[in-house]
Amino acid sequence: MKPSISQFNDQQGYRFRVLLRILLASLGGFCIANLTVPVVGLMFPEQLALAVYAGLQLSFVVWLVFILVIFSIKSVFHGFCLTLGCIAGLGLLAVLLKPWGTL
Repeated sequence: MKPSISQFNDQQGYRFRVLLRILLASLGGFCIANLTVPVVGLMFPEQLALAVYAGLQLSFVVWLVFILVIFSIKSVFHGFCLTLGCIAGLGLLAVLLKPWGTL
């Protein structure tokens, strides 16, 4: 059986979407996981060392859950929007908590 051009393009599109999901899950998840550490650390300024350690442990769970979510969403565009929204939200939360954490 000779493959037609439309099947080859569908396969290429599928592979490209999987590649995008892998990049979103790994790079976006890494950014989100790294932003959870200062957010958790700044929430508890009295015990900063313990809070940073807890945030570091929590970041692995956040990264794992984010990878599962990215591969369960139907659209790559929605995954991209979710990634940007989480990064912006956690970044904003870290900036807003910084004055409170340094009191």
